Amino acid sequence: MRKYNVVSVPVLDEEGRVVGRVTHDDILDVLLEESSEDFLMMAGTDADELTSRSVFEVARLRSPALLISLAAGFFMCTVVSGFEDGLNILFVAFMPLIPLMSGNTGNQASTVLIRGLATGHVRRDQFLHYVLREIRVGALIGVAFACITFVVVHLVFRRHDPIEVSAAVGVAVFAAVTFANLIGSVIPFVLTRIGLDPAIASGPVLTAVTDTSSLAIYLTVASVAASMAGLGSMTGGHP
Repeated sequence: MRKYNVVSVPVLDEEGRVVGRVTHDDILDVLLEESSEDFLMMAGTDADELTSRSVFEVARLRSPALLISLAAGFFMCTVVSGFEDGLNILFVAFMPLIPLMSGNTGNQASTVLIRGLATGHVRRDQFLHYVLREIRVGALIGVAFACITFVVVHLVFRRHDPIEVSAAVGVAVFAAVTFANLIGSVIPFVLTRIGLDPAIASGPVLTAVTDTSSLAIYLTVASVAASMAGLGSMTGGHP
């Protein structure tokens, strides 16, 4: 209807006889319903929450998505504790920056592809093309923001942090953003392939994956930088 600018489409039976029609207002109702469903699914809930569900039903409905977030949080704590003895306290101040950047870039990639899959502009057989495209986009964004991060961290915090810290944060931003774009492009295709609505990719699933992976990337880079620079552990501060 959008392509040919028609206000109604005839419905035919097997012999080609007109048995009804689909009008533009029917299409609009479906569009609104589907978009609302996807929007609420991203938040781990549904359209009945405000109208027909009790407080306990709402809590039960929201809990699975939050459980994923809680599990991811515990896993992130485990990841951090694994680097406790080899990471200088100087790196801790920049830990929130990396998951924030990776989460937002991953959401951008997944949102574009979810929309493309829904409208038909992206086909399932184009998986490799779009994944490679998002990797290149992520790498380009990562390089730009890594440079910005290095300059800002080095200039603003240079009285407290050696240049190895600035370099490590910049490298981690690049790696985390690139990897987040990869994950954000893969998950919608995977969910579509197994028959699930890809809209859930922009919810707790993507957030859990990007936050945990980006934190692991940062801590690994920071530990290597601290070792190369001869910095002390997290508890020890400067050597």
